[in-house]
Amino acid sequence: MGNLVNHIHDSGYKYLFSHSGFVKQLLENFIDMQWVKEIDFSKLEKVNTSFIRKNYKNKESDVIYKLSYKNKTAYLYLLIEFQSRVDKTMALRIQSYVNDFYEDLIKKDTQKEKYPVIFPVVIYNGDKKWDAVDNIVDMIEIFSDELRPYIPSLKYFKIIINEFDKKALLKIRNTLASIFLIENLKEDELEKYSRELANIVAEEIDINIKNAFINWFLRLVDDDRINNSTNNVKSITHEEVKTMFSTTLEKIKIKERNEGKLEGLEKGIEKGIKKGIEKGKIEAAKGMKKEGFNFDVISRITGLRMEEIEKL
Repeated sequence: MGNLVNHIHDSGYKYLFSHSGFVKQLLENFIDMQWVKEIDFSKLEKVNTSFIRKNYKNKESDVIYKLSYKNKTAYLYLLIEFQSRVDKTMALRIQSYVNDFYEDLIKKDTQKEKYPVIFPVVIYNGDKKWDAVDNIVDMIEIFSDELRPYIPSLKYFKIIINEFDKKALLKIRNTLASIFLIENLKEDELEKYSRELANIVAEEIDINIKNAFINWFLRLVDDDRINNSTNNVKSITHEEVKTMFSTTLEKIKIKERNEGKLEGLEKGIEKGIKKGIEKGKIEAAKGMKKEGFNFDVISRITGLRMEEIEKL
């Protein structure tokens, strides 16, 4: 039946991760590293720049955050991949983006001896199995160990949403995990999970996260631009969230039925055209047969089989 979400990565995920609360949930729940536990999340700072190449603007987007770790600076570089196919050259692109990032840092401060760590993360929520290498060194044929020290090596951390277990996502019980879960649901599965998802969203204490989720969720069906116009989010109740899920589910069903009707109409038109063409062939063959054309000639011109021509 296909995924519930008609992926809205370009504006959707970029919008979500423009909220620092989602970045905090991402790091704390999906990146199991000790250094993450020591980040001062009160000092998260979004960096308003991008290093995406012009020819990739419609395929991916990036979000950058400045992190504070034990009073030292680091950067989180989020690359959001919204093309359905897996790009086998991802490691090379990450290397080029990180290089551009360092060049930008150097331009701003040429006197530094050492520059901050840039931690690259790729988020992919397409349907294909992710089989691209995660380090540029694995894209290079190294025929001698003596050359290894001279080969570039940069690994990116990958978050492949279609690899997550649905029950495990539900167990995390936060809004970002709920979004990843919704991404993995089929149209007929939302109803099954809607009660638990409604509970999680209703219990969300970060008002900005709750507001962002509702705007994102409502856009699953409606193609309007995501905005911040949702009212009274702070006081939204479990019942109101549940109603939102039910309403959206009903819209999805209606949209699916309408798309099915449209597909049926298109098939009907195609079938009608084929019938018309077939009828035209038969009439032409009848006329040629009456005029005394050879059956072989009639067959070659009309595409009808010899036994079909004989029956006319």
